[in-house]
Amino acid sequence: MRTSITALGILTLACTAVAQPPTAPRPGVTVGTQLEIPPDQGAIAGRVTHERTRQPIAGAVVSVSGGDGEQIASTNDDGRWAVVGLAPGAYRIYARGDGFLERQYGQRAAGDTGRTVDVRGGAATRNVDIALNPAGRASGRVFGADGDGLSGVEVELLTTRLLGNRERLVPVGFAQSDEDGRFSIGNLAPGEYLLRAHTGSQRRPVGDEGEVYATTYFPNAPTPTLGQPLLVGGGQQLPSLDFALLRVRPLTLGGLVVGADGVPAPGSGVMLMQQGFESTGGMRRLETDGHGRFHVNDLLPGSYQAQAIDPRRSLPVHGGEVVLELTEDLDDLLLVIPAGARISGRVLAEAGRVLEADLSSLTVGLEIRPGDGRSVSGPAAPVTAEGTFSADGIGGAALVTLRGLPSPWRVASIRHNNLDVTYDAIDLGEGDHAEIEIRVTDAPPTPTAVTGEVTDRRGQRVDDYLVVIFAERRDRLESPTPFVQATRPDASGRFRVTDLSPADYLAVAVEGLRERAWDESRRAGTALAAGHPLPARGGRTGNPASPSGNRPGRVAARPLRRTSAASARRNV
Repeated sequence: MRTSITALGILTLACTAVAQPPTAPRPGVTVGTQLEIPPDQGAIAGRVTHERTRQPIAGAVVSVSGGDGEQIASTNDDGRWAVVGLAPGAYRIYARGDGFLERQYGQRAAGDTGRTVDVRGGAATRNVDIALNPAGRASGRVFGADGDGLSGVEVELLTTRLLGNRERLVPVGFAQSDEDGRFSIGNLAPGEYLLRAHTGSQRRPVGDEGEVYATTYFPNAPTPTLGQPLLVGGGQQLPSLDFALLRVRPLTLGGLVVGADGVPAPGSGVMLMQQGFESTGGMRRLETDGHGRFHVNDLLPGSYQAQAIDPRRSLPVHGGEVVLELTEDLDDLLLVIPAGARISGRVLAEAGRVLEADLSSLTVGLEIRPGDGRSVSGPAAPVTAEGTFSADGIGGAALVTLRGLPSPWRVASIRHNNLDVTYDAIDLGEGDHAEIEIRVTDAPPTPTAVTGEVTDRRGQRVDDYLVVIFAERRDRLESPTPFVQATRPDASGRFRVTDLSPADYLAVAVEGLRERAWDESRRAGTALAAGHPLPARGGRTGNPASPSGNRPGRVAARPLRRTSAASARRNV
């Protein structure tokens, strides 16, 4: 298959002032005046300062990570640090200090990608300077029904993240109230947050057996849409976030689980997930009785997803989910266990290759793609000693993977209906049966690399931008994906991306992502390909098609030229 790269042409970007790049290494340079550097080792030296005041930060911890593992240094009273005895190679540098946010060298904003530092034998790389931003803090007190402080309350700060292709609220800061109801959450990056407190459905106000404490959003809201957004600036302290928990009557939920044939399914299970609490224990498993019925009587009002589980399987079949807004008792919910689809197949070595490994140590995995940008774990299929496998209860599109191959073996191809689906999900309907052939090889993969440079409007190379390479096909950008890579140019403005999977790609350079915009900078590729505006620093939208590079607007990906990714050397 021909691998190609589609570029956006020469991106003309506004060049802003950047920190001084590292001094080029010179053989024989010493760190300070005491240490000579051996010819087979290198050194890195720099300084850690306050982002706004430029004052040195003493006692900051600097981590140097590379081929030798990790080495730690601490800054002196002048904020200076040095690490010696490093093997030649590329290293990433991180700094953190008490009351400051961790930052990587070359990183423009939290969640962004920094730059590596090259170390050469017999040389020192100086001026690897990092400026730290002070961290914000939110604190306050949670009160109970009697007006006294309430202890043991889970308090969370939530912010918006792009998960899959949807924005969702996720918790990023946690605390538990003390005996006086006080809480404090630190290490906050600048941004917009919601404050949430909850105790679970078992916590009842003193002297009131008919009500329980409800999840409450500051200052006194039952839902996030009614909560008050909290804006935290760099190093800002929000000290008086006091609020009382709401009280509600617990609700009951009951219903019946049936199979695809409509017959009640005794011994089945129900997976119940409270929406918005996926990462903090909001999942419960309920069991049905001998008639396939289930019942629970201690739920808080809110949004839930319910899904029936076949007693023969540990995971539910995708496609049987029911989302409900629980505001009153409900006792007639009907859940159906989908029959799902089935796959079977065989693992074979490519022609001329002999795989001597025990095939029964391999497992065929399935990643279910619901279509909203997420990836959900599906059933696993153990491989037999003869190389065969099968799995059923599969719902929706599924990406087939193979786990447990010994090095240097790798998957060469996965085929279905004479089509290569190595990187593509197979669309499976109810009752479908898909035959799969997995070919493996110990031959090394064909190396691929895309190299280029980022220039400003005057044609001068610049290095303070994020280069994102992402597949042109949007269906290949669902997370997790091997079709998006992000990197920063080196100090000379040049970049290199290797080990791309075969596909047609788009390339773009952007000034930077808004602080805490997404968990991974590769989300930028997903947003660009989906037509979403890409937030740049300061809330502006990166528009690589415009001369300024940061004018508001949507990113336009316009193919100009196709070349072989194995040898492409094009300006981006």
